[in-house]
Amino acid sequence: AEVAARTPSFTFQEQIGNQQEVVVRGIGTLRLTGSAAEPSVGTFIDEVYVGRRGTATPPMFDLQRVEVVRGPQGTLYGKNVVGGAVNLITAPPSFETSGRASLSYGQYDVRGGQDMLAAEAYVTGGLSDTVAGRLAVQYREHDGYSYNIVRDEVLDEYEGYAVRGSLLIQPGDRLDIRLTGDLSHNEGTGQSRKPEDDPTIPG
Repeated sequence: AEVAARTPSFTFQEQIGNQQEVVVRGIGTLRLTGSAAEPSVGTFIDEVYVGRRGTATPPMFDLQRVEVVRGPQGTLYGKNVVGGAVNLITAPPSFETSGRASLSYGQYDVRGGQDMLAAEAYVTGGLSDTVAGRLAVQYREHDGYSYNIVRDEVLDEYEGYAVRGSLLIQPGDRLDIRLTGDLSHNEGTGQSRKPEDDPTIPG
C-alpha cells in the first residue's frame, strides 16, 4: 500500500490477509477465488514467479526494494503476464552484524476495546569468512472489526506469523550462492460479508 501511494497507475487493496489485489494501469484480477486461477499482474519474490493467490501475496517484510513494471511482460522474469509485474526483493544477508526490531500496538474502543499488535525483527551477520546469514520474523494480529448480533460472533479477526531465513555463500571472488527459505501462516474469522447463495448455480 505504501508503494502504491508513490507509484502512478499502480493500485493495491486488501480484502483479507491472503486476498490482496494488485492493479496496474487499470488491469488486474479482482475477487480471484479459483485455486488454479492466475492473476493478470504477476507477483515475483526475488525474481521467482508465485502464481497462486494465497501465496502470491505473502507477508511483505524485511524487503530491500519493490519493483513495479508496467505493461505485458514475457521475457523479463520468464513468465507471461498481461498487466505488469511486481517484484519483491528481500534483504540479503550481510557479513556486517546488525539487527532491528519494531513493535506496534493499538486499541480502538468498540465493545470494551479491540487490540492490534504487529511486530517485526531481523538479525544478520557473518557465520564464517565465506558464509553470512539473515533471519527475519514477523507477527501480526488484530481483533475483529465487525460484530454479528444475530449469531453473536466477531468477524474480521486475524492472526498470522512469518519467518524467513537466508544464507549467502561466497566460495570465491566470482561466485555468490544465496539460499532462502520462508514459512508463513495466517488464520482468521473471515470477512464481515458472507454470501448466502451462488448466483451462478441454475435455479
